[in-house]
Amino acid sequence: PPLPLAQMRARGKLIELRTTELRFTHQEVETFLNQKLALNLQPEAITAMQVQSEGWIAGLYLAALSIRDEGRSSQTITGSHHYIVDYLVEQVFDHLSPTVQKFLLDTSVMERLCDDLCDWLTGLDNSQQLLELLESENLFLIPLDSSRRWYRYHPLFAGFLRERLRRMHYGRWLDLHVRAVEWCERKGYLAEAVDHALIAGDFEKTLSLLDQAAEVVWQDGQISRLQAWLSALPEEKIKSRARLCLYYAWISASLGNLDRASCLLQHVEK
Repeated sequence: PPLPLAQMRARGKLIELRTTELRFTHQEVETFLNQKLALNLQPEAITAMQVQSEGWIAGLYLAALSIRDEGRSSQTITGSHHYIVDYLVEQVFDHLSPTVQKFLLDTSVMERLCDDLCDWLTGLDNSQQLLELLESENLFLIPLDSSRRWYRYHPLFAGFLRERLRRMHYGRWLDLHVRAVEWCERKGYLAEAVDHALIAGDFEKTLSLLDQAAEVVWQDGQISRLQAWLSALPEEKIKSRARLCLYYAWISASLGNLDRASCLLQHVEK
């Protein structure tokens, strides 16, 4: 309703219940799944479902249905599961205008969003207005700061959008990741640029970016992220860069793979 909410808030006449108040806590997730639905899940499964759903009750219930009905041994929730896809398509996506649908799909490739990035990905010039509209409509868009500059999608909604984009518009999906690489590199977000270059399958670009980003990521203690990047690249590509060989050797040694570390170090010396 067209109520003067800002004025009411300023006068102390507004009580607001938002996502933080409405999402289930860890204890409530456990009670809901194990006592109400009698799934008898282990504590680690409860924690995983809490993190993946971020306490979204409908998402938890749909995931619980799939576990109960299909006897799934892995209690994980993704936005590509058919119960969640059916819900998001019927209750959310199909009710949106084609412009908003395309905006959601095009921007779903990013982990976080701002107006400049969205304009670059979509070719629009009014992304900030669309982001604020999505936030006001409660369309699974979560602000990351008080100035409404950075946002992200709820993990399950983002997963749904990405899978829909990849399946229905594969060429566009690849092109968007290439555009994301260009924007992230230009803005100095090298780690994010590496992620998108890998997805786009551009190994040469990935190597070039990784050569720049490796030291910062290493110093930040993101060893597992660096390991994932290197593991995703063909070893002969890594051996073309002495610095990356050295990082890969350090990681291999820390994981107890001394033979690989020794081989890589010999290659670095050469």
